[in-house]
Amino acid sequence: MFLGRLFKVIAESLSGKNRTTPQWAWRAIVLLSIPMILEMGMEALFALVDTYFVSKLGVVATATVGLTESLMVPVYSMAWGLGMGITAVVARRTGAKDRPGTRIAAGQSLFLAIVLGLVLAIPAALFAPRLLVMMGAGADVLAVATPYARLMLASNLVVTLLFAINAVFRGAGDPGIALRTLAIANGINIVLDPALIFGLGPFPALGLYGAAVATTIGRSIGVLFLLWNLIRPGGNFGITRAHVRPVAKVLRGIIGQNLGAEQPDRAARSAWWCGHYNMVYMVLVTVLFWSAAPWIVSFFDQGPAADGYAILALRVISLGYFFYGYGMVLAQALNGAGDSLTPTWLNVICFGS
Repeated sequence: MFLGRLFKVIAESLSGKNRTTPQWAWRAIVLLSIPMILEMGMEALFALVDTYFVSKLGVVATATVGLTESLMVPVYSMAWGLGMGITAVVARRTGAKDRPGTRIAAGQSLFLAIVLGLVLAIPAALFAPRLLVMMGAGADVLAVATPYARLMLASNLVVTLLFAINAVFRGAGDPGIALRTLAIANGINIVLDPALIFGLGPFPALGLYGAAVATTIGRSIGVLFLLWNLIRPGGNFGITRAHVRPVAKVLRGIIGQNLGAEQPDRAARSAWWCGHYNMVYMVLVTVLFWSAAPWIVSFFDQGPAADGYAILALRVISLGYFFYGYGMVLAQALNGAGDSLTPTWLNVICFGS
């Protein structure tokens, strides 16, 4: 009985048809969390696919992907932070059934994402060689890495738009569209990656640079799909130019919806339940990563010496997943409640130490 209801709710969450706050908290958690879990997996799949195909080009090419991803981490962090604020604002207005306010929040989110994306993209692309040197790239790596890193860093605008618009739909209770978008983008990337790297069929053999081109094209098409859903007149938002205005208010999903609907007690219960569920999930992930580390690393085979370090690193990092998973849930709950300062200081302390 319960499993049947659970599978029905999971199917409903992937369809994106339910955009209201359900009566039962566990149902609301499943409706919003399942697409978001898959969405985050899809986002990580970009780097995994690139690394897999690029590893066929040798150690230098693989090192380039790793260095560039390290440079992209701050971009992902800032785009994710912007997305948390966007989700909180949109969720509050969705919970309060304030449709005009929801449209304005979506439009302003688009504006903020464009500004942040340009600020992150232009300087990073211009100074890509210097950034690579700062990350420890040698002369042999630099010659190969610069074109790849420059294009990836120039696509920061696309990355911020992808995070921001996905956040809008999450806040509106439709995380399924974000999942479908990343599925489309990843599908394109998986097809174009080997074609552009190795020159399959009519495509030129671009080598490492081809991986950057494939990823950028995939993400760009994903953003265009999101924009179409955001601005089309018959859609749930239908935002126009009038809604895209700069404002100073930037304050996440289920917590924001419950507070907007004046259900703070249920918001608190949802936060603790999510924490417990995530704790169990992360324990399973830790066990998997610890036991399967040699097999996972062998997938990106770079030689016995490199594999030994990678296995050790994967096992050590996985030990912190339990605490990281629970902490992330509570931090997002505070963000959804409008308290973004406390999670910010906690992250500063954690990363600073």
